[in-house]
Order: sequence, then structure tokens, then C-alpha cells
Amino acid sequence: MLQVGGDRHRWDLRTVGWCTWGCLFAVTAATFCFRFEPTLRPLLEMGWSPDEALKVPFWIASQLAIKVLQLMMRRFLYCTWPLKMPEQDYEFLVGDRSGWTPGKNEIHYYHETYGEQTIKAIDAFNRRWFHLVANSWRLYWYLGLASNLPEMFRLALMCETLSFWLKVFLERDEGLFGRLLLGVTARTRDGSLGRFNILMVSGWHYMGLLWCFMLPYLLGLTDEQGRVFFLLSMQGVMWGDTFGELVGGFCGRCEFPVWGFGDINIKTVEGVIGCLGANYVSMRMVSMAFPEQCAFIYPIDLAVAIAALVGTIAETVAPRGTDNAVILNTVMLTLSGMVLPMGE
Repeated sequence: MLQVGGDRHRWDLRTVGWCTWGCLFAVTAATFCFRFEPTLRPLLEMGWSPDEALKVPFWIASQLAIKVLQLMMRRFLYCTWPLKMPEQDYEFLVGDRSGWTPGKNEIHYYHETYGEQTIKAIDAFNRRWFHLVANSWRLYWYLGLASNLPEMFRLALMCETLSFWLKVFLERDEGLFGRLLLGVTARTRDGSLGRFNILMVSGWHYMGLLWCFMLPYLLGLTDEQGRVFFLLSMQGVMWGDTFGELVGGFCGRCEFPVWGFGDINIKTVEGVIGCLGANYVSMRMVSMAFPEQCAFIYPIDLAVAIAALVGTIAETVAPRGTDNAVILNTVMLTLSGMVLPMGE
């Protein structure tokens, strides 16, 4: 009876996940093609160069290289120190989880064998160091290699889309590429939905990036403001999200349930506080580096505090797997709404 109900719950979550992502995709396409087509047309037309397409193989190669590093680190953390897992347990953890029992039996096995708090902390560290490295590279890719928002948009359209559909194709792959793109990042507590959670993170993040590059045009920001606001918004994804999970994973005791794409969906009050602090500090440091673009109707400390709070709320209430996109765009909208009018 438990397995039947669990199976239904798992497939219901997958259906909800694909339907919500499909709706987001449809809204994005409709917005671009119909509602605001004249405003957004420069994103595809301005400065187009076929050389941009040549960057796609370099993007894929760089992502695979980062994933290889993560695979080596995860094997060390789980098989050598501190968990010292047998090879069979490790392979079962990073492989295809579609055969896992929906009743969370496998999760309970790992928790009882290696300690729930230990698994939670090591999962958080494994996922978040990669998160920081991957998004630091993403910042360099879009802000360092692209000269303007249209080029950033086109690179995201090509690179992030390809990365996402590769993951979709390899979701149940037991070979090296399936483990590199999906297995090494999946949390233990996400259970049978571990790889699907990664798919939703990837799919929502890439659609979130497209919106983050579209919003400056829709809101009438300058190209320079849009790029700086993107950098500010990414602080919530990089540092807020990271400290939220690390503080929650290592120190979290006051847990509360949330909704998301995983078998166990829990966050902690300590993690939320860590997220808020990291958001504020990182955003304030960026605003100090770009004072001209960060001219707001409120004092800079208050404006950054508002943006940090909005990013924290977005990270907390967004369904697990969608928070990167929600953080990016809620912070972008918040910053845009506080911009000091031209000439003041």
C-alpha cells in the first residue's frame, strides 16, 4: 500500500514539475514573440556574431570539467573520509534512482547507517562548493565574455538550453555522463526524485536567466544597470542559497516543512538567518564596487537590506528546485523598482 501511494505521489510531483516548467516556457516564448516583441527584438538582433555559437562547445567542456572535479570530491567525501561508504552504497547513491522505493526506505538506510545529521551536512557541502564554483564560472561567462545584455541573452539561449536538454536525455543513464551531469549533485534526502530535482533546478535556472536578461529591456534600464543588477541578483543565488543550506546542514535544528521536488522537503530557521546575512553582505560589497549604477531612491544600506530580504523570502517560499530562478528575478524586480529616476 505504501509503495502504490508513494509511486502516485512521485509521479504526481513529476507531472507538476513538467507542467509548471512548460507553462513558464510558454509564457517566456509568448512574451518574447508577441507581447513585447519590438522591445525585446534587440536581444536577438544587436551585434549578432556567428562566433557566439562557437562558444557553445567550450561551455559544455567547461561544465563537464567542473563536474569531473565534483565527482572526484564526492567520491572522496563519501568513500574515503568522513563517511567511508562501501562502493556498493556509493554507486547506489549516485546512480539512477527511479528504482528507489517511494516509501523512503533507502533514505532511512543511509540515515541510520551513516547518521542523519552527517549525511545532511556532507550533502550540503558537496552540493554547495560545486554551486559556488559553477556560478562563479557562470558570472565570468556572462559578464566577462559577453559585452552586453543581448549577447548574454543569446549565450544563455544556446548554452543553458543545451545543458538542460542533455540532462533530460541522460536522467536515467547509469554511465559516466549520467553520473556527471546528475548523480554527483543529487542529495540523499531527495530520494527517488534526486535526479528529477536536478532537472528542475537546471530547467528553472536557465529560464530564470533568460528572464533576468529580458527584464532590463522591459523595465527601461540601461545596459550597464542591467548587468550590475544581474550581478547583484546572482549574490542571492550564490551566497544566500549556499549559506542557507550550509548553515542549515551543519547547524540547523529548528526545522519546518516546505514544498518541493524531493522525497523530504525541510528547511531550517538557522538556514534562513544564514541566507539573509549572506545576501546582505555580498550584495552590499557589490554595491560598493558600482556606486553609480546602484543609485536608489532609498539610502544604499536600506535598499540593499530590502533586496536581501526579498531574496531570502524567495529562497524560503519558492518550491525546492525553482528557487534559483525566483531569487534572480524577484531581486532584479526589487532593484529595478528602487532605481533613482534619471536626472535626480
